[in-house]
Amino acid sequence: MTPARAPAWIRVVIGALGAASFALGLACFVMPARLFGPDAYRTLARVPIGLLGAMAIGVALGAARAMRHATVDAVRTVAVTMFGAAVLVPPVVTFNIGAFGNLTSAARAFMIAALVVAFVSVPLLLSLRVLKRMYRARDPRASRP
Repeated sequence: MTPARAPAWIRVVIGALGAASFALGLACFVMPARLFGPDAYRTLARVPIGLLGAMAIGVALGAARAMRHATVDAVRTVAVTMFGAAVLVPPVVTFNIGAFGNLTSAARAFMIAALVVAFVSVPLLLSLRVLKRMYRARDPRASRP
């Protein structure tokens, strides 16, 4: 019995977010000051920007591997990882922009957070709901609470 494949639209969502994650990771290594401003190396959490870049590239490599296999389990694992990271982005962005920005930083922080929620978190949440339903349909033991 061959494992079930994830629907094409979910693979497109995960692949696009994986490509964006890879681009973010490269930008963290190549041009952190341009991406995060002059305070790029002095973030409030004291987390190096290179660590953020390494994490983003790791997520992207996981997405590439999931796209190669395209099974429900592989895509679901990557989607959960991406959703966990996407949930953390709005508060971190709001905190950092609010601390380093000026009076207009609230609108900028809200816009970034809203864009991440609308174009990353919502598609991932919809994908996870479909993948969970497919997983439960395949394995009758998984439907028990």
